[in-house]
Amino acid sequence: MRLIAAIIISIFLFSCNNEISVSDFNAEELLNRVRAKTGNSKKYYYFNVWNTSCIPCVKEMPSIDYLAGEYGNEVEFVFITEENDGRINRFLKEKSIHLSNSVFLNNEESTINYFCSSISKNRVYPMHFIVNNKFEIIHHHIGANMMKLNGKVYDPILAKALKKLE
Repeated sequence: MRLIAAIIISIFLFSCNNEISVSDFNAEELLNRVRAKTGNSKKYYYFNVWNTSCIPCVKEMPSIDYLAGEYGNEVEFVFITEENDGRINRFLKEKSIHLSNSVFLNNEESTINYFCSSISKNRVYPMHFIVNNKFEIIHHHIGANMMKLNGKVYDPILAKALKKLE
């Protein structure tokens, strides 16, 4: 029993830590890719590091879509995952998730490693970051902090951070 527990813990630690390497990360190149997808440059960028198997990640997407509508003029909303484009596209279609004002960047292992090394050595989904156009981190928090207000689910920490940008 101890051997099985040790193996499971080892696999978990390896998959979460994965020898965090940020040598491949280039913040300017990341922002340029986001700008190329949108055709514009924003003052702030919200990054959501997520995964399709993360239940809180999926549950918070409609509230982030709402916030993207509210703050989309000042903030570019970007969803980052290490999963491939085909899997993400199938997932979004199956779940009827649109997030039309958002950018999806897939296959982003080095970006996720950078964010993990900035905040935590572990992969915890979702991770939320707001950066300025110089890629200075203005706000970050880990995990979903969802509440219901008037029947809608939202993240009060994220909503407060975005409000401060005004």
